[in-house]
Amino acid sequence: MSEEYLIQGDTFLSTKHFQEALDCYNQAISSNPDYFEAYLQKGKALQGLGQDQKALEISNKAIELKPDSAEAYYFKAVSYQSLLRDQKGVECLDKAISLNPNYIEAYYLRGSFYRVLAKDDQAIKDFEKIIELEPDYSDAIYSKGIVLQYKEKYMESAECLDQYISLKPNDPLGYAHKGIALHKYGKIEEALECF
Repeated sequence: MSEEYLIQGDTFLSTKHFQEALDCYNQAISSNPDYFEAYLQKGKALQGLGQDQKALEISNKAIELKPDSAEAYYFKAVSYQSLLRDQKGVECLDKAISLNPNYIEAYYLRGSFYRVLAKDDQAIKDFEKIIELEPDYSDAIYSKGIVLQYKEKYMESAECLDQYISLKPNDPLGYAHKGIALHKYGKIEEALECF
């Protein structure tokens, strides 16, 4: 019975009916108080409802039930992000990555946290790790290009953004940021071609 509630909740969650999903996950937990997946999904529904503090508490319960779950630490970090507690989010992602060294989403979120914390070198390392694991991961390529601009490494940024454009040729942001990087590097004519 609890699995049926989980499946119903997942269906509601996928269509952004967060309250209905939450109700289903609560039913699943009532049927099975140690149902790890239901707690994990309940945290996602709470995040969708903007109840980030409650989502954080549910993430803690999920971790208590399954302390070796990289996903539970990842979603705890997402709660911290919503609560603007970036350093705590980094600590959760460190744990998630130690449990799953190929967890691309955890590297991406940690890189985003590092950017907010003005730790650009660490952000770049995380984005590079993603690119190593999945060479065509366009969001990591784009983010690396943007962080390189913050570091005033304009030609490297333009090269990164050129790679991004080859993957996402219809995204005007790639062209705009490449143009900005080239302009700041002094390549005005090339920059104009991007706009």
